[in-house]
Amino acid sequence: MSFDNGTYVRFKTLNHRISGPQMWAQESSGMYSLSGREVLDLGILSIGANTSELEIRCRLNGTLAPLNATSELVGKDFSIPYYVFDSDTTLDEDTEFWFYIPPSYDITYDPLNGSSSYTSNPYSDQKYFLVSGGNDSYQPIPLEAIPEPATSRAMNARATWVYDTAMYNLVGTGRRWMGELFDFTTTRVYDFRERTAMTASTVNQPVPGTAVHVQIKAVARSSTNNTKLLVQYGSQSASVTFPAVQTGSVSNYVQEKLLTATFTADQSASITLSYDKAGNNAAAMWLDEMIVDWETSEEEVYPSQSMVNHPRGAGNYSHFNVEGTSCLRIFGIENRQISSLVEPAVVVSRGLDQYQWKWYSHEDKLRTYKIGYCTDPLAYIVDQKVDLGTIETAVLSDLDGIESIIIAPDSLLDAAQELAVLERSTGVSSEVVALSYIYDEMNTGNPDIGAIRKFLVKAYADYGTLKYLTLFGDASYDYKGKLQGRQSNLVPTYHTAASFSLYTSYITDDFYGYLDAGETLNWFLDDLDVGIGRIPVRNVQEAQEAVAKIGNYLQGADRFGPWRARGVFVVDDVDEAWEKEFAVVQDRLAKKLDTTRAELNQIKIYSDAYLQDTKPGSQRYPEARQALFNEVEQGALAVSFVGHGGEVGWTTERILQLEDINGWNNTSKQ
Repeated sequence: MSFDNGTYVRFKTLNHRISGPQMWAQESSGMYSLSGREVLDLGILSIGANTSELEIRCRLNGTLAPLNATSELVGKDFSIPYYVFDSDTTLDEDTEFWFYIPPSYDITYDPLNGSSSYTSNPYSDQKYFLVSGGNDSYQPIPLEAIPEPATSRAMNARATWVYDTAMYNLVGTGRRWMGELFDFTTTRVYDFRERTAMTASTVNQPVPGTAVHVQIKAVARSSTNNTKLLVQYGSQSASVTFPAVQTGSVSNYVQEKLLTATFTADQSASITLSYDKAGNNAAAMWLDEMIVDWETSEEEVYPSQSMVNHPRGAGNYSHFNVEGTSCLRIFGIENRQISSLVEPAVVVSRGLDQYQWKWYSHEDKLRTYKIGYCTDPLAYIVDQKVDLGTIETAVLSDLDGIESIIIAPDSLLDAAQELAVLERSTGVSSEVVALSYIYDEMNTGNPDIGAIRKFLVKAYADYGTLKYLTLFGDASYDYKGKLQGRQSNLVPTYHTAASFSLYTSYITDDFYGYLDAGETLNWFLDDLDVGIGRIPVRNVQEAQEAVAKIGNYLQGADRFGPWRARGVFVVDDVDEAWEKEFAVVQDRLAKKLDTTRAELNQIKIYSDAYLQDTKPGSQRYPEARQALFNEVEQGALAVSFVGHGGEVGWTTERILQLEDINGWNNTSKQ
């Protein structure tokens, strides 16, 4: 195999979300190993090949920034270093390739305050990486072997527990998900030592007298002030108070608070969280995330641990002691990748294949160390063997001269190809690109809407012919497929981080249309560079029906006629002052079309121009609804709507409903 030939193996790690006591392999020390046997069995390299020919690619970021770079990273830009344990440089079954893969989320330890900063990954709880042959630029990992200095200070291991279960999306919008509900149950106890050590014994216990740093994000919903989150560690406590939620139609569903506390470690390793409802039985709280950092004198190796030297400057040294078998792999980690192989200064036998390992660290800079067992490295999954030469969809080099790109998941590629054929029949050059290929090419297999945009940025910049983008598949706020039932997040869209109000939260496919270098999320400053459409199908049958419908538009007997000179412009009514913008935006579009498409006969259905039928608990615009139904039934080249709406209709007054859509009978004229 070789990346140059388009052949590689896609791997994925096990779940990185730490939600409770789990097996060793499901924790994330980040140290992985590929055996020579696996490399041979997968056909990545052949027996006797030089071990330096292996290439491992992984984009090490948690999630991608939305800023378009002048030159997007691809291919070899994602190669990561690895260390080869072998008697020579020739591949055999006993060869070991060791490398570091960070978790799917971003976590950074700050030695100055002794705590970690954490950013969740909204798209995946697993990390993907690609492996192939053909590497011609392998750089050996240097040894870090420091002899015993005159003086050095002993350093304890650092342990970090991230707790982020992400169980509930409270409003059904945005990318933020909350954890446990504190309602009927208002108190929960979390043993952070046990949840990182996977055992009920005392290993990984905090060192008495040292600092235990706790960071907690939570949200609460209460009609009254002064409900409170209480955090208890031994005899020490901290709290934060929530204000009442506002009652306006655009207010957030919950109030959010961050609690940070530093406790002095005692014999306890439990954090107790309680929600004080302040007499309001209807109040409720959801835990968002909790990060606990502490220092442990435990010398037995656990994956939640890292060794950090806390630099004091050149000429100063630290030393670390760990216990394990005769087969530990100790690596220095910098910039989320292996930077050195540690050669201990002292290895002392403790009997029964147990040894104490001691090494020294120069404090000229921050140095972090991670440890793996060669007999029990972290587990991973072979996701897919890929051969780009056998796929029928386009790769990046095929897009020269292409005007239209259709992006589809693997399950819908056949129907997407049929759509491309229809586009070509109209004179538009069109190609289908598999979403999985985009993730591989731009993000080493990791799902991320930023990877889709970076792929389009590169195609737009390299070839200069791209005009149209079709997203062939439904989208959802459920990026990770947490909800029960049929999954609908086939081609993801942009969701805001704002997730507690339908007013401040929004979704948009426009994210994929800002393709110039330097553009980011400036919705009101940047212009779309391509036309974007989505066909929100969820399965093969829906996809085939949608393509057949489009084919009927292009080839049906009624595809021409007076209806093609009609455009229907619909506007929601004004319930809040800011909603006056609905009509302003629609008028702006209509005015532009007056000059660019002067032949278009504009039919306007503005809700506030119709009589409202008010009944207890509801308001309706029956005449506006009937007018919209009739105009679309008669036929319209374009229908534009500005206002509130969703999958089941438009406006609170329901001027368009599912029964209206199912009642239309003009398949060639809408």
